[in-house]
Amino acid sequence: YVADFIGGSNLAPARHVGRDGDAHVVECAGGLRLRGMARDGRGFVPGAALIAALRPETLRLGGSENPVPARILEVNFQGDRLRLEVMPDGCPSPLVVQVQRAGLTGVENLTHGAAITLSIPAKDVMLFPAEAS
Repeated sequence: YVADFIGGSNLAPARHVGRDGDAHVVECAGGLRLRGMARDGRGFVPGAALIAALRPETLRLGGSENPVPARILEVNFQGDRLRLEVMPDGCPSPLVVQVQRAGLTGVENLTHGAAITLSIPAKDVMLFPAEAS
């Protein structure tokens, strides 16, 4: 299993495990479950091999949609943004997260090893058939 950061997106191999309303539910290696949307509105059969694409700027600190506990591996200050590399629970590879610094409180607590929770809106988890990646 490898979560790659390619072309501005985190790419994580996953398997389709069901539906939750309009969203598809996928499970990544390590057990992380996410709700996401098919890129082209297609349906997927249970067990289908997929790629979950997560854009770094759509991952949020805190929140309750697709909550993912994680640990910070690296923090980079980039002007008005923060770039974090995090290791999510239930995911064997890190993800890249980019957040706006404006209005962000507790920046001093975003340090190596700190526990955080990410929120990933289902509309921002794009799912593709694995063979199309």
